[in-house]
Amino acid sequence: MYLLMEMITQIPVWRFRNLALASLLIAALTSQAQLPPIGSWRVQIPYNNPIAVQDGGDEVLVANALSVYRYQKSDGSITRLSKVNLLSDIGVENLFAHPVQDAVVIAYTNSNVDVLRDQTVFNFPFIRTQNIVGDKRIYQVGFSGDSAYLACGFGIVVLDLVQNQSPATYFFTSSSGTPIRVNDVELFGEWIFAATAAGLYQAPRNDGLLEDFSRWTLVDASSGLPTGEIDGLFFYNERIHAQADDVLYAFDGGGWLPWYDAGEWTIQHASSLGTELLLTEFLGPSTGPDSTRIRVLEDETLAQTLQGSFLSVPVQTVRDAAGDLWIADLIRGLLRYRNADDVLTINPDGPLTSQVFSLVSGLGNVVVAPGSVNGSWNKLFNRDGFFQLTEFGWNNINRFNNPAMDSVSDILAAVVDPNTGTTWLASFGDGLLEYKSDGSLSIYKQNSALQGAVGDFGSYRVAGVALDPRNGNLWMANNGAARPVVVRTLNNEWYNFPSGLPASVGEGLVQCVVDDFGQVWFATIRSGGILVYDPGSDLASAADDRKKNLGLGAGNGNLPTTQVLCLAKDLDGEIWVGTEEGVAVFYNPSAVLEPGTAGDAAQIIVELDGFPAILLEDEFVRVIAIDGANRKWIGTDNGAFLLSEDGLEQLAHFTTLNSPLLDNGIRAITVNGETGEVFFGTEKGIISYRGEATAGGAVHEDVYVFPNPVREDYDGPIAIRGLVQDADVRITDVDGRMVYATTALGGQAIWDGRRVDNGERAATGVYLVFSSDPFGVEKMVTRFLMVRGN
Repeated sequence: MYLLMEMITQIPVWRFRNLALASLLIAALTSQAQLPPIGSWRVQIPYNNPIAVQDGGDEVLVANALSVYRYQKSDGSITRLSKVNLLSDIGVENLFAHPVQDAVVIAYTNSNVDVLRDQTVFNFPFIRTQNIVGDKRIYQVGFSGDSAYLACGFGIVVLDLVQNQSPATYFFTSSSGTPIRVNDVELFGEWIFAATAAGLYQAPRNDGLLEDFSRWTLVDASSGLPTGEIDGLFFYNERIHAQADDVLYAFDGGGWLPWYDAGEWTIQHASSLGTELLLTEFLGPSTGPDSTRIRVLEDETLAQTLQGSFLSVPVQTVRDAAGDLWIADLIRGLLRYRNADDVLTINPDGPLTSQVFSLVSGLGNVVVAPGSVNGSWNKLFNRDGFFQLTEFGWNNINRFNNPAMDSVSDILAAVVDPNTGTTWLASFGDGLLEYKSDGSLSIYKQNSALQGAVGDFGSYRVAGVALDPRNGNLWMANNGAARPVVVRTLNNEWYNFPSGLPASVGEGLVQCVVDDFGQVWFATIRSGGILVYDPGSDLASAADDRKKNLGLGAGNGNLPTTQVLCLAKDLDGEIWVGTEEGVAVFYNPSAVLEPGTAGDAAQIIVELDGFPAILLEDEFVRVIAIDGANRKWIGTDNGAFLLSEDGLEQLAHFTTLNSPLLDNGIRAITVNGETGEVFFGTEKGIISYRGEATAGGAVHEDVYVFPNPVREDYDGPIAIRGLVQDADVRITDVDGRMVYATTALGGQAIWDGRRVDNGERAATGVYLVFSSDPFGVEKMVTRFLMVRGN
């Protein structure tokens, strides 16, 4: 295994736009903006920062730390591979291509293995699932005939690529009983060689008892190899070579002869094609044109050294049959090098990183706040900026393409003003950001009512933002400030107020929402429960303000616990609260500041295994999102739940076991009201699911049926979009016979294409859709065509 540098700070390609060489940023021809069918998934992870590249003839296969993509050489098209469409896992360690067979072994960081052949994948979970003590990482793969030899932290696993099974496992164990890490394995002549942390081992390849470690022989220093760790093995110039301490040794059949010494340089990766050897090298911990290089050797003689501004952190290099070099550069992306004047840079469309703290939707876009804090709510100086998914793809805004972002870190929350298109973003340390639809950016810190945190006055920690739709006032949680309740009016008038929270809680306001009565609800840290703040009729004066700290007990909020994790307002104006002990609901928020229990929260009682139980009582409910049908999407440490409008019915529970969900730890959810697409932010990135509900309007608007026509080979759901909220929908044939009736989920109705009377698929013909609001006032009629085969 050749030394793999740890991922360094990610710098996008815009950092290098002034390079003198010709460079082109290639995005996928299949647009990210293209919606998936209802009930299907698509990943929203970055495909930049590649760590591995393999040539596949007509295509190049590329991996980053999360997943894999294919780049088609002929037309530049990109096919993303993920758990949604082919792969079995996420988190890639490396790629290994068979030199003859059309097979690529994908090793994952959790020791899972996929064998990729064209459009099929065989999953080999043996190493991941077995109870093997110690390191199970897959460091390298050697190939011989139909077999792949997986070099692992405990030994070698043989994988038959034809039978899709493992005929043997060789455990390498020291005299003290501890596993010996195998860095690489190769078969040459009658021998099988294993480069390990303890030296080079060899054994006859046809020995049927290689499971017995005593059959392996440690090559001693008399062979010409140094004692100690051997980093890797590879074929080149019809001989097998070994790497140790950045020196290359060639095996002449009897011993090992040193022939290349990298000196101060570290050999990152070696690949060969015929008589050519490519060495990807770097100098020390630094990066850049003077500290990275690619060396080309012909017949063990240095032929060329490639250095220059087109390189940043190259980690792997391969050459294809046409003579092009393909370079996986951690910062630049995938590079195709033909000569110094012909370098192509390839970075598929996607968010800049997989980080996500919160998600928000607005005006058809999705905004990702990727900032970071630790468990004590201390800033971690995340400099990723923020990401925006539009109809044209991903737009990543950061310090490299917007100089105003140079001082901004840890963006934790956002809200989109539907009237102006402005996105307001909360930076935990650098104030409030105003990002307008024309791309202009303003930052508010000292020039506002925001205050620095007590004890850290230079840190303007905005942890949450919320808009009051009645008047456009923007409310902020100014975490750690002496007056943490902050508001900005449409006229750019600013006010701040004390929270009145107990000293034991501090001023730890975080997420905030505004209810239908203009009251602002703040979640707090350090078991502070909820602060409800009523600004009164005179915003500029605190004299008519009211506030209450909600916690435990009747008349005091009646929360199940003061560990509040999230807040959400549903379409009925109710406030849903996620806690460390499930969900609580304030059904009467208008009474929450009044004496008595009328405004208290209640927990929902559901039936579980025939007995009454509190809804999600044992779950940490970290996020709640509301879709167009007022259903609740709940994010927990055990996946995502979809609940009915009242929470009494569980409609779905997505986990990594029953869906392509990237991780069960759900940290953020948002629903795109225009499309019904639900976005899940996890610790491994973002994935989205095309839901059935969209936001409905007061009137029918741009109503259409999808697909239309419904072809004979289509068996998915038929959607009628653009309906009035909760419309009554009836579908008839042209003779007026009703074939289906339903109530829209928000602004969208779904039909499976089967008649309600007999359950059979509807026949070929024109069908009419009649839609009206629940009062029969707002009405609409449209039509669509169904085509069925004989």
